[in-house]
Amino acid sequence: MKKTTLLFLSVVFVLFANLAFGQTQPPNGNFETWINPNKAEHWNSSVDFITDIHFMNQSATSHDGTNAAKIITQDFSGLSVPGIATYGVINVDFANFTAQIDGGRAFTEKPVKFTGWYQYSPQGGDSLIVLSFLTKFNSVAATRDTVAVAAFVTTQTVSSYTQFVEEFQYLSPDLTPDTMNILILSSGLAATGGTFALIDDLKFDYTPVSVKNNDKIDYYLYPNPSNGVFNISLAIKELTTFTVYSQMGQKVMETSTSELYNVLDLSNLSKGIYLLEINNGKTKQVEKLMVQ
Repeated sequence: MKKTTLLFLSVVFVLFANLAFGQTQPPNGNFETWINPNKAEHWNSSVDFITDIHFMNQSATSHDGTNAAKIITQDFSGLSVPGIATYGVINVDFANFTAQIDGGRAFTEKPVKFTGWYQYSPQGGDSLIVLSFLTKFNSVAATRDTVAVAAFVTTQTVSSYTQFVEEFQYLSPDLTPDTMNILILSSGLAATGGTFALIDDLKFDYTPVSVKNNDKIDYYLYPNPSNGVFNISLAIKELTTFTVYSQMGQKVMETSTSELYNVLDLSNLSKGIYLLEINNGKTKQVEKLMVQ
Protein backbone atom coordinates (compact mmCIF):
# COMPACT_ATOMS: atom_id res chain seq x y z
CA MET A 1 0.00 0.00 0.00
CA LYS A 2 2.80 2.41 0.88
CA LYS A 3 4.57 1.71 -2.42
CA THR A 4 1.35 2.36 -4.38
CA THR A 5 0.76 5.62 -2.50
CA LEU A 6 4.31 6.80 -3.11
CA LEU A 7 4.06 5.90 -6.80
CA PHE A 8 0.77 7.83 -7.10
CA LEU A 9 2.25 10.88 -5.36
CA SER A 10 5.30 10.75 -7.60
CA VAL A 11 3.15 10.72 -10.73
CA VAL A 12 1.07 13.64 -9.41
CA PHE A 13 4.25 15.58 -8.61
CA VAL A 14 5.68 15.00 -12.09
CA LEU A 15 2.43 16.10 -13.75
CA PHE A 16 2.25 19.22 -11.57
CA ALA A 17 5.89 20.03 -12.28
CA ASN A 18 5.29 19.78 -16.02
CA LEU A 19 2.25 22.06 -15.78
CA ALA A 20 3.93 24.60 -13.53
CA PHE A 21 7.44 24.69 -14.91
CA GLY A 22 7.27 23.20 -18.41
CA GLN A 23 6.44 26.36 -20.32
CA THR A 24 8.58 27.16 -23.34
CA GLN A 25 11.73 29.18 -22.68
CA PRO A 26 13.93 31.12 -25.16
CA PRO A 27 16.15 28.57 -26.95
CA ASN A 28 19.71 28.83 -25.61
CA GLY A 29 18.64 31.88 -23.63
CA ASN A 30 21.49 31.19 -21.21
CA PHE A 31 24.03 31.27 -24.08
CA GLU A 32 25.70 28.09 -22.87
CA THR A 33 25.89 26.41 -26.30
CA TRP A 34 28.16 27.87 -29.01
CA ILE A 35 28.86 26.55 -32.51
CA ASN A 36 31.98 28.72 -32.65
CA PRO A 37 33.19 31.81 -30.70
CA ASN A 38 31.04 34.08 -32.91
CA LYS A 39 27.94 31.91 -33.21
CA ALA A 40 25.63 30.99 -30.33
CA GLU A 41 23.30 28.11 -31.15
CA HIS A 42 19.85 29.34 -32.36
CA TRP A 43 21.01 32.99 -32.52
CA ASN A 44 21.87 35.18 -35.51
CA SER A 45 24.35 38.02 -35.06
CA SER A 46 26.41 38.22 -38.25
CA VAL A 47 25.95 39.85 -41.65
CA ASP A 48 27.79 39.12 -44.89
CA PHE A 49 29.19 42.21 -46.59
CA ILE A 50 32.38 41.40 -48.54
CA THR A 51 33.38 39.52 -45.40
CA ASP A 52 31.41 38.33 -42.38
CA ILE A 53 30.86 40.96 -39.71
CA HIS A 54 30.27 39.45 -36.28
CA PHE A 55 28.45 41.47 -33.62
CA MET A 56 28.34 38.80 -30.89
CA ASN A 57 31.18 36.97 -29.16
CA GLN A 58 31.29 34.17 -26.63
CA SER A 59 32.19 35.50 -23.18
CA ALA A 60 33.30 33.65 -20.05
CA THR A 61 32.08 36.57 -17.92
CA SER A 62 28.73 34.97 -17.18
CA HIS A 63 25.97 35.52 -14.66
CA ASP A 64 25.39 31.80 -14.24
CA GLY A 65 26.96 28.76 -15.87
CA THR A 66 29.99 29.00 -18.15
CA ASN A 67 29.15 31.40 -20.98
CA ALA A 68 27.37 34.64 -21.80
CA ALA A 69 26.96 36.74 -24.96
CA LYS A 70 28.96 39.90 -25.61
CA ILE A 71 27.18 42.21 -28.08
CA ILE A 72 29.48 44.86 -29.56
CA THR A 73 28.90 48.08 -31.53
CA GLN A 74 31.54 48.36 -34.27
CA ASP A 75 32.94 51.02 -36.56
CA PHE A 76 32.64 50.02 -40.20
CA SER A 77 33.30 52.11 -43.33
CA GLY A 78 33.17 55.32 -41.31
CA LEU A 79 29.92 54.43 -39.56
CA SER A 80 29.17 52.99 -36.14
CA VAL A 81 26.97 49.91 -36.53
CA PRO A 82 24.93 48.70 -33.52
CA GLY A 83 25.72 45.23 -32.26
CA ILE A 84 22.76 42.93 -32.79
CA ALA A 85 21.57 39.46 -31.84
CA THR A 86 18.24 37.89 -32.73
CA TYR A 87 16.41 34.64 -33.40
CA GLY A 88 15.24 36.12 -36.69
CA VAL A 89 16.97 36.73 -40.01
CA ILE A 90 18.99 39.95 -40.37
CA ASN A 91 18.38 41.54 -43.78
CA VAL A 92 20.72 44.49 -44.32
CA ASP A 93 20.43 47.10 -47.06
CA PHE A 94 23.99 48.44 -47.10
CA ALA A 95 23.20 50.91 -49.88
CA ASN A 96 20.85 52.77 -47.54
CA PHE A 97 22.40 51.57 -44.27
CA THR A 98 19.14 50.12 -43.01
CA ALA A 99 18.23 46.68 -41.68
CA GLN A 100 15.13 44.61 -41.11
CA ILE A 101 14.59 41.61 -38.85
CA ASP A 102 12.28 38.88 -40.13
CA GLY A 103 11.09 35.58 -38.70
CA GLY A 104 11.82 34.13 -35.29
CA ARG A 105 10.95 30.91 -33.46
CA ALA A 106 7.66 28.99 -33.53
CA PHE A 107 5.84 29.86 -30.31
CA THR A 108 2.22 29.62 -29.12
CA GLU A 109 2.32 30.55 -25.43
CA LYS A 110 1.57 33.75 -23.52
CA PRO A 111 4.29 34.58 -20.98
CA VAL A 112 3.71 37.31 -18.43
CA LYS A 113 7.24 38.66 -18.00
CA PHE A 114 10.54 38.80 -19.87
CA THR A 115 13.65 38.67 -17.66
CA GLY A 116 17.41 38.57 -18.11
CA TRP A 117 20.77 39.60 -16.66
CA TYR A 118 23.07 42.18 -18.19
CA GLN A 119 26.14 44.38 -17.91
CA TYR A 120 26.48 47.49 -20.06
CA SER A 121 29.39 49.73 -21.07
CA PRO A 122 28.02 52.55 -23.26
CA GLN A 123 30.10 55.12 -25.10
CA GLY A 124 28.63 58.56 -25.75
CA GLY A 125 24.83 58.58 -25.50
CA ASP A 126 24.27 54.92 -26.32
CA SER A 127 21.33 52.88 -25.06
CA LEU A 128 20.95 49.13 -24.61
CA ILE A 129 17.69 47.72 -25.99
CA VAL A 130 16.39 44.19 -25.34
CA LEU A 131 13.00 43.42 -26.91
CA SER A 132 10.81 40.35 -27.12
CA PHE A 133 8.00 40.26 -29.69
CA LEU A 134 5.12 37.79 -29.95
CA THR A 135 3.44 37.89 -33.37
CA LYS A 136 0.82 36.08 -35.43
CA PHE A 137 0.54 35.87 -39.20
CA ASN A 138 -2.58 37.56 -40.56
CA SER A 139 -3.58 35.51 -43.60
CA VAL A 140 -6.16 38.07 -44.72
CA ALA A 141 -3.81 41.06 -44.80
CA ALA A 142 -0.70 38.92 -45.45
CA THR A 143 1.09 40.75 -42.63
CA ARG A 144 2.21 39.96 -39.10
CA ASP A 145 0.13 41.24 -36.20
CA THR A 146 2.01 42.11 -33.01
CA VAL A 147 0.36 40.17 -30.18
CA ALA A 148 2.61 41.34 -27.34
CA VAL A 149 5.91 43.06 -26.66
CA ALA A 150 8.24 43.41 -23.68
CA ALA A 151 10.92 46.11 -23.85
CA PHE A 152 13.93 46.87 -21.68
CA VAL A 153 15.98 50.03 -22.34
CA THR A 154 18.82 51.59 -20.36
CA THR A 155 21.54 54.19 -20.91
CA GLN A 156 23.33 53.54 -17.61
CA THR A 157 26.76 51.97 -17.19
CA VAL A 158 26.34 48.70 -15.28
CA SER A 159 29.57 46.94 -14.33
CA SER A 160 28.14 43.94 -12.47
CA TYR A 161 25.35 41.63 -13.55
CA THR A 162 21.94 43.17 -12.91
CA GLN A 163 18.53 41.68 -13.61
CA PHE A 164 15.87 43.33 -15.76
CA VAL A 165 12.21 42.34 -15.44
CA GLU A 166 9.71 43.61 -18.00
CA GLU A 167 6.03 42.71 -18.28
CA PHE A 168 4.63 41.73 -21.66
CA GLN A 169 2.15 44.28 -22.94
CA TYR A 170 -0.55 42.45 -24.90
CA LEU A 171 -1.62 44.65 -27.80
CA SER A 172 -3.92 41.97 -29.22
CA PRO A 173 -4.87 39.86 -26.18
CA ASP A 174 -7.45 37.81 -28.08
CA LEU A 175 -4.82 36.45 -30.48
CA THR A 176 -2.60 33.44 -29.80
CA PRO A 177 0.93 34.04 -31.15
CA ASP A 178 2.59 31.71 -33.63
CA THR A 179 6.08 33.26 -33.55
CA MET A 180 8.44 34.68 -30.92
CA ASN A 181 11.52 36.78 -31.48
CA ILE A 182 14.07 38.46 -29.24
CA LEU A 183 16.15 41.40 -30.43
CA ILE A 184 19.23 42.66 -28.58
CA LEU A 185 20.84 45.95 -29.68
CA SER A 186 23.99 47.23 -27.96
CA SER A 187 23.21 50.71 -29.34
CA GLY A 188 19.89 52.44 -29.83
CA LEU A 189 19.56 55.89 -31.36
CA ALA A 190 23.18 57.10 -31.04
CA ALA A 191 25.55 54.25 -31.94
CA THR A 192 29.20 54.67 -30.87
CA GLY A 193 31.95 52.20 -31.62
CA GLY A 194 33.24 50.33 -28.56
CA THR A 195 29.90 50.14 -26.78
CA PHE A 196 29.19 46.61 -25.58
CA ALA A 197 26.71 44.64 -23.50
CA LEU A 198 26.97 41.29 -21.75
CA ILE A 199 23.70 39.33 -21.80
CA ASP A 200 22.85 36.12 -19.97
CA ASP A 201 19.96 33.99 -18.72
CA LEU A 202 17.06 35.32 -20.80
CA LYS A 203 13.82 33.76 -19.59
CA PHE A 204 10.05 33.97 -19.79
CA ASP A 205 8.01 34.08 -16.58
CA TYR A 206 4.50 32.64 -16.75
CA THR A 207 3.46 33.52 -13.18
CA PRO A 208 0.15 35.45 -13.27
CA VAL A 209 0.33 39.05 -12.08
CA SER A 210 -2.56 40.71 -10.31
CA VAL A 211 -3.14 44.14 -11.82
CA LYS A 212 -4.91 46.87 -9.88
CA ASN A 213 -7.12 49.25 -11.79
CA ASN A 214 -5.04 52.23 -10.73
CA ASP A 215 -1.88 50.58 -12.09
CA LYS A 216 -2.94 51.28 -15.66
CA ILE A 217 -2.35 54.54 -17.47
CA ASP A 218 -5.63 56.03 -18.65
CA TYR A 219 -5.15 57.57 -22.10
CA TYR A 220 -6.86 57.95 -25.47
CA LEU A 221 -4.84 57.73 -28.70
CA TYR A 222 -6.24 58.80 -32.08
CA PRO A 223 -6.21 58.46 -35.05
CA ASN A 224 -4.42 55.14 -35.45
CA PRO A 225 -3.49 54.41 -38.24
CA SER A 226 -2.60 57.95 -39.27
CA ASN A 227 -0.39 59.87 -41.69
CA GLY A 228 2.15 60.17 -38.89
CA VAL A 229 0.45 62.67 -36.58
CA PHE A 230 -1.09 61.07 -33.46
CA ASN A 231 -3.08 62.79 -30.72
CA ILE A 232 -2.82 61.35 -27.23
CA SER A 233 -4.92 62.54 -24.30
CA LEU A 234 -4.08 61.67 -20.70
CA ALA A 235 -6.72 61.43 -17.97
CA ILE A 236 -4.35 62.66 -15.23
CA LYS A 237 -1.93 65.58 -15.41
CA GLU A 238 1.37 63.96 -14.44
CA LEU A 239 4.87 63.75 -15.89
CA THR A 240 4.70 61.14 -18.67
CA THR A 241 7.35 60.05 -21.13
CA PHE A 242 6.48 58.92 -24.65
CA THR A 243 9.16 56.81 -26.37
CA VAL A 244 8.74 55.52 -29.93
CA TYR A 245 10.69 52.52 -31.25
CA SER A 246 10.99 51.10 -34.75
CA GLN A 247 10.34 47.41 -35.34
CA MET A 248 14.13 47.02 -35.24
CA GLY A 249 13.99 48.22 -31.65
CA GLN A 250 15.71 51.53 -32.36
CA LYS A 251 14.51 54.56 -30.43
CA VAL A 252 13.30 57.12 -32.98
CA MET A 253 11.68 59.69 -30.69
CA GLU A 254 11.31 60.49 -26.99
CA THR A 255 9.52 63.33 -25.26
CA SER A 256 8.28 64.04 -21.74
CA THR A 257 5.27 66.16 -20.82
CA SER A 258 2.87 67.00 -18.02
CA GLU A 259 0.15 68.20 -20.38
CA LEU A 260 -3.18 66.41 -20.76
CA TYR A 261 -3.33 66.85 -24.56
CA ASN A 262 -0.30 65.98 -26.68
CA VAL A 263 0.66 65.51 -30.31
CA LEU A 264 3.20 62.93 -31.50
CA ASP A 265 4.48 63.90 -34.94
CA LEU A 266 6.08 60.94 -36.75
CA SER A 267 5.36 62.27 -40.24
CA ASN A 268 9.10 62.40 -40.98
CA LEU A 269 9.39 58.61 -40.53
CA SER A 270 8.90 55.90 -43.12
CA LYS A 271 5.53 54.18 -43.39
CA GLY A 272 5.17 51.14 -41.17
CA ILE A 273 4.56 49.91 -37.64
CA TYR A 274 6.15 51.51 -34.58
CA LEU A 275 5.87 50.87 -30.86
CA LEU A 276 4.96 53.61 -28.40
CA GLU A 277 6.01 53.16 -24.77
CA ILE A 278 4.05 55.32 -22.29
CA ASN A 279 5.79 55.67 -18.92
CA ASN A 280 4.51 57.72 -15.97
CA GLY A 281 7.27 56.60 -13.58
CA LYS A 282 5.01 54.05 -11.89
CA THR A 283 4.04 51.82 -14.77
CA LYS A 284 4.67 51.38 -18.49
CA GLN A 285 2.32 50.50 -21.32
CA VAL A 286 3.03 49.80 -24.98
CA GLU A 287 0.85 50.79 -27.93
CA LYS A 288 1.27 49.83 -31.59
CA LEU A 289 1.33 52.83 -33.99
CA MET A 290 0.79 52.54 -37.72
CA VAL A 291 2.08 55.26 -40.04
CA GLN A 292 0.38 55.08 -43.45
